[in-house]
Amino acid sequence: MAKIYIIGSVGSGKTTLAKRLSKELNILYYELDSVTWEYHPHGPDRRRSPEEVQSIFPVSYTHLTLPTNSRV
Repeated sequence: MAKIYIIGSVGSGKTTLAKRLSKELNILYYELDSVTWEYHPHGPDRRRSPEEVQSIFPVSYTHLTLPTNSRV
């Protein structure tokens, strides 16, 4: 299954775009904050371990391409 990764700065409309694409293309979308953090309504939120994140949202970085001007 092909995946669409939407990357952008805070407040740039990533979630809005993902929701719109999800609806129009009839595909699921994931907010990475929900994958990375375990929210607790009556206590502090907890950051999930890398193993927990991988079990929820398996991602392979073997096909990640960075721009040639990247400073990573």
